[in-house]
Amino acid sequence: MGAYFYSIKVPSERNVAPPNPLGESGLKAVDFSAQLGALTQRDGKVMVMRLMAAVLVALGAVSNASAEEYSKSYVVTGRPQVHVHVDDSSVHVIASDTQNVEFNVKRAGSSVALNLGGGLKIESHQDGDRVELTVLHKPGIALGFNDKRLVTEVRMPREGNLRVESVDGSITVDSLTGDVQLHSTDGAVTIAHFDGRCDASSTDGSLRAQGRFDALNLQTTDGSVVAKIADGSKMSSPWSIRSVDGSLEVSLPRDFQANIHATTVDGSIKLGLPVTVQGDVSKSEVNGALNGGGQELTLATTDGSIRLN
Repeated sequence: MGAYFYSIKVPSERNVAPPNPLGESGLKAVDFSAQLGALTQRDGKVMVMRLMAAVLVALGAVSNASAEEYSKSYVVTGRPQVHVHVDDSSVHVIASDTQNVEFNVKRAGSSVALNLGGGLKIESHQDGDRVELTVLHKPGIALGFNDKRLVTEVRMPREGNLRVESVDGSITVDSLTGDVQLHSTDGAVTIAHFDGRCDASSTDGSLRAQGRFDALNLQTTDGSVVAKIADGSKMSSPWSIRSVDGSLEVSLPRDFQANIHATTVDGSIKLGLPVTVQGDVSKSEVNGALNGGGQELTLATTDGSIRLN
């Protein structure tokens, strides 16, 4: 780098010019090379950080304005068989009086981030009354702040069969009549106003089930389970409600018939129904008949209490 110079007057206290190394011109030479080097070292990182922040803000504004969204609708003539497989997304299923199966996938929230690679791979197709949706994340790197969440919404006929698999996200199902199989690797599962056969599980999340059931299997590794069994529910095969780490609360109709088998390793068991106890009674295990008995209803948890209402 070359030397930079500028000129200034340097008067004395009595307005008498001191000796000037450049002669009579009264100009003093100053070299800015070292000063510019110090400036670069001192402020260079700050300037780069400010530039990156400005770029991220701009990218965030673009990201908010161009959110990813996917919509598709299929017409079914018979009883639909709907299969949904999602990666890192919550799933909301709403059943109503319609002949269409509709998928809507979108991101909710805000993001100020620089995304390197990544993205979504969304596919759906129909084969007669069988309709499938797959949502997969491609690996990538995000630099900055990202609070966006993927939401998958499914609308389908009130009567139909449903299978949902979520790798990382919650599942909710409302007002469906049929057979359902629901599994979340990391998220809660909620079934409301249901009528039919239900098999639901979560590796890490609570379970909530409410409706009239012909078959019921609820299982979670880490979370509580609440089951509200409506009038008209009947056991044609054994039912199982289990949690490894969580409490169980089960509400049954007054005329419900079952053989109760309840066990807990670390917790208590409370019975609010007239169960005719069979065998020995202990704090951690109860076996008995409800309204004369029937198919076996297993209530089991390793760490939690059990309440039967």
